[in-house]
Amino acid sequence: MGNKPYALIVDDQAGVLEMLSLFFQRAGFDVETAVNGEEALQKVDEAVPDIIILDVMMPGISGFDVCRQLRSKPQTAQLPVIMLSAKGEVGDKVKGFEAGADDYVTKPVARQELLARANALLHRAQYTKAPTAQVIAFVGAKGGVGVTTVAINVAASMIGSGKSVTLVELQAHPGTMIYHLNMVLAQDIGDLLALSPSELNWREVNRRVVQHSSGLRLLTAPQDSAQYSLSSEHAKAIIDALMIRTEYLLLDLPTIAGEVSRQALEEADKIILITEPEMVSVKAAHAKLQTLHDWSLADRTRVVVLSRSPAASLMRREEVQTELGFPPGSEGVIGMIPPAPEAFQQASQMGIPVTVSKPHILSARALAELAEWIIKHTQDI
Repeated sequence: MGNKPYALIVDDQAGVLEMLSLFFQRAGFDVETAVNGEEALQKVDEAVPDIIILDVMMPGISGFDVCRQLRSKPQTAQLPVIMLSAKGEVGDKVKGFEAGADDYVTKPVARQELLARANALLHRAQYTKAPTAQVIAFVGAKGGVGVTTVAINVAASMIGSGKSVTLVELQAHPGTMIYHLNMVLAQDIGDLLALSPSELNWREVNRRVVQHSSGLRLLTAPQDSAQYSLSSEHAKAIIDALMIRTEYLLLDLPTIAGEVSRQALEEADKIILITEPEMVSVKAAHAKLQTLHDWSLADRTRVVVLSRSPAASLMRREEVQTELGFPPGSEGVIGMIPPAPEAFQQASQMGIPVTVSKPHILSARALAELAEWIIKHTQDI
C-alpha cells in the first residue's frame, strides 16, 4: 500500500493498543486497530493489511480462531500474523502455530523486538507474496451490447467454481452495475478519482471495495453525476492495487479508445470483446479488433456474441467469424449467449445474477461455459 506498510493491531486492552499503535506509527507504518476478533475480521474484509499483530485472549472470537479464518481465505492465506499472548508455555505456542501464526511473542513485549519481528516477516513476504490476479477485460464493440451483464454473470459463475473474484467498473461516469445487482452503495470509484494517482495506494483502493451477497468483491462506477477525471495513471494504480490477494480481477470497460482504455487493456491477460449477432454491431467489433491489433493486443482477444432479444435475422457463429476475419474453425468467437430478456430482467430486480438464480437456462449455461473457458485458458499464464 504505497511506501508505508499497513499494520492492523488487535488487542482488547486499550493501553496495549494505544502503546503499540503509536510505536508502529512512529516506525513508519500506517496503523488500524481493532478491540476484538469480530472487528478485526471486518476490517480485514474492508482492506487486507500487510501484517496483523493479533492478541490471543479476547472476548468473543479468540486470536486462534481469527487466524484460522484468515488462513481459510485465498486473499488472506499468506497474510503475515504475529500472535501476542501472556501465555508463554510451549503448548500455547504450538497451538498458535497450528492456528496459522507466523510468529508468537509473549507479553510483556519489548517493542523494538516486536518491530524487528514484524519487519522480518514483511521482508520475507516480499519473496513469498501470493500470486497476483489474472486480469480479464470485458469491453463492447459499441454501447449497449451487454458488457456489464456478461461480466457480472461470468464473475458469479467463477465464484461458484470456488474462485475469488473482484469486479471493477472502470469508468468516470455513472454506470449500471449497481442496478444489475440491486445495490445501494455508500462508496465507489468516484471516491478514488477525487484523489491524485499518487494517493491511490493499496489501502485507499481496497477500502472502497464492497462485497456482494454472492461473495463477489465490487468496485463500481460513480453513482452521481459529478465531473470526475480518470487518467491512465489512475487506471494503472487501481488495477495494480486490486490485483493483490484475489485470483481473478475482472474489468468492465466502457470502450476501446484513448490512453485510459489502452492502459487497462494492456494490463489484461485476456480481453473479451462483446458484440451482438447483427451486422452493425459486428462491423463495429471488426473496427475494434483492428484497434487492438494496432495496439499489439489482438492475440489475447476473443469475441463473445450476446443476443439481447429474439429475432429471426440474427447472425450465426460462422457468419460472425467470417465477418470478423477469423479463419474457419478458429477460436476467435468463443461464446454465443442466447437471448433471455425476461430472465435477465428478473435477475436485476432480485439482485442475483442469472448464473446463480437460473443456472439451468441456456443463457446461464452459456455464460458458465465462458467462465470455464477463461479459467482453463488462464491457469497456465
